[in-house]
Amino acid sequence: MKIKIQVGPTAFPIKTALAVATIAVSLTAWHWRVGKTSAVYPSGLDWHSLSAVGDLPWLHRPASTKAVTHAPAKGAVGTAAQAQQPPDALLIDNAGSLDKFYASLAKLDAHSARADATVVHFGDSPTTADLITGDVRQQLQQRFGDAGPGFNLIAKPWAWYQHRDIDETDKGWKFTTAVGLMREGQFGIGGVGFDGGKDASARYKFSGTSPDSMQLIWKNQTGGGSVSISADDTEVATVSTATPIDQLLQGALATPETPVAKPVAATASQFRTIQLPAGTKTVSLKVTDGNVHLYGVIFQRNQPGLTYDSIGLNGASITVLSRAISKDMMKQSFAHLHPDLIVINYGTNEAGFASFIGKQYEGELRMAIARVHEAAPDASILLMSPMDRGERGAGNAITTMDTIPKIVDIQRRVAADTGCAFFNTFQAMGGDGTMQRWYEGKPRLVGGDLIHPTPQGAKIVATSFVGEIQKGYARYKSRNGLQPPAAMPVAAQASSPISENSKR
Repeated sequence: MKIKIQVGPTAFPIKTALAVATIAVSLTAWHWRVGKTSAVYPSGLDWHSLSAVGDLPWLHRPASTKAVTHAPAKGAVGTAAQAQQPPDALLIDNAGSLDKFYASLAKLDAHSARADATVVHFGDSPTTADLITGDVRQQLQQRFGDAGPGFNLIAKPWAWYQHRDIDETDKGWKFTTAVGLMREGQFGIGGVGFDGGKDASARYKFSGTSPDSMQLIWKNQTGGGSVSISADDTEVATVSTATPIDQLLQGALATPETPVAKPVAATASQFRTIQLPAGTKTVSLKVTDGNVHLYGVIFQRNQPGLTYDSIGLNGASITVLSRAISKDMMKQSFAHLHPDLIVINYGTNEAGFASFIGKQYEGELRMAIARVHEAAPDASILLMSPMDRGERGAGNAITTMDTIPKIVDIQRRVAADTGCAFFNTFQAMGGDGTMQRWYEGKPRLVGGDLIHPTPQGAKIVATSFVGEIQKGYARYKSRNGLQPPAAMPVAAQASSPISENSKR
């Protein structure tokens, strides 16, 4: 695989303070590139040996912003019948934000032929590798039905980018990402734009259940090229990404016999659904002529069930949603995806910048929530806190970074203010000092950077998250007089290897 990284003019130059000041005066706008409790170990974990994700690169420092307030989502108000959860609960949803999502799950439980549920999960590097999200997807689809793998980027911006059950290979792409940008860019909802010329290609091999259809997402452009789509090496469609000249001329060449459709906005995403033959095991796309600008693919199954889209960017911060992905792009994409739940899961990268957390983070978080709510007013929104993040101090001792509990507190408070649900990942995995226990335990549950979990550690977080969602769903059904949901399969109770080792 060979991918070239396109570095735009928004990259922050590491120069002297005088040079920075000179540039700041000469430009109209300057864009910064930013771009001790016991651990909780859920039962039923599979402690099989898997390779861990290695140390991953860092984010770029986010720029400052003024605080932006946001009113609670329309209809997101608690009811008398809804018990209020204490502030130390792992999942807090006192405003009933998750009711929309729970209603979709209830339709699946009722075996409605047209039922489906879609979750869009925004996150940083663990999400990039489909850690946590891969296990959440698997567990929820086992319970509510498998509607397909969901969203996948066109190519791998980073070697560790992956989607559970999809083996992806590609060549010939250049890409730009939303990481670090403090202005809107040309990205799809996945936060990455891919440019490819003739013979640029990507291949997706499915190790799980075969999808029944796929959607290609791209941007039309003048002189745009064509993409050939193949299923198991047999072409099934060709997609043109060209913008008709008569659209660009806004009807100047139209006649009564050949009217011109309303011009498509230059920043708009295009979607095309392509049916796949039964039992398809590989899907390939290849640029056959010209140049194309693509965003992603969505793989689906034509049956009731749940889709869990993991949208992770390496080094990402909250500014991906508060600044970089445009409002119009977000609104258009959500109108197409129809998410029932949107998970906002950032904070780990921001933790390295204490001044940003103290002065600017809350404003960016509120801005991100406002933009997401405006783009998807009917969706449930959940803030998912970062995991613990360790750092080494005197004597090489591992401790929790001071900023992590601060970020968690800000997120909990902002979620309450804005009518969002909140899941405390930090507390669910064990709270203060967890990374020390996870790193020193056997099996080791976190990598050497004290940030990224191993697959076993990721499964702990995922199982706790799904468990809390299940409890909330049960409360929803009880409040609404619905039949209790079918029990989620739970393996026999098993003690954590960490807990056992700590006794020795």
